[in-house]
Amino acid sequence: MSYLSASRWLRGALWSLGLALGAVTATPTLAQDASQDAHKAAMQRLAPLEGSFAVTGVRHSQEGETPLPQSIAKSAYILNGFGLEETVEVDMGMEKPVTLLTTFSYDPYRKVYRVSVLDDTFGLLDVYEGRFNSEGVLSVTNLRSDSYFPMGEDGDRLHFMLQWTLNDPVKKFDILMTPDGGASWSPYFELEYTPVQ
Repeated sequence: MSYLSASRWLRGALWSLGLALGAVTATPTLAQDASQDAHKAAMQRLAPLEGSFAVTGVRHSQEGETPLPQSIAKSAYILNGFGLEETVEVDMGMEKPVTLLTTFSYDPYRKVYRVSVLDDTFGLLDVYEGRFNSEGVLSVTNLRSDSYFPMGEDGDRLHFMLQWTLNDPVKKFDILMTPDGGASWSPYFELEYTPVQ
């Protein structure tokens, strides 16, 4: 092969390589753009939860329903809108109210919402996954993550389901619990969120 032929071949090979590399680098960018669009659209479905709310409701126990004193929940988008964070105090029947920090996010690749909940009393980070159902209720459980709450010395486990009904103006937030891995559910908290100025 002459020098001229080799030079042309090398230029052609480099040009082809450049096209291939361009295609490889462009594909993730397009996929990333699409996933970010899906992510932002999914997070916008949670916009009714942004703001300050008066929280009222009841706690269920073996003794029946206990009305809860009103508390205030505050939430705001964080991290360029990729997360929504809420702080609220809830009376769980202990000496003092429990402060909960809840973070909402969305996984556009698996098409699931993830919710993490951390409190200042037990310090157990619960991780939930789920979706909006056909009635427009966001329903997540901690069954997949298995971030259960231990009950007693027998190794019993309490898992939870969190459900948000994003009505306007009053939002509903229900917590259900299961001692049998999701075979049966019973109400634990029924809360209403009313916007405050």
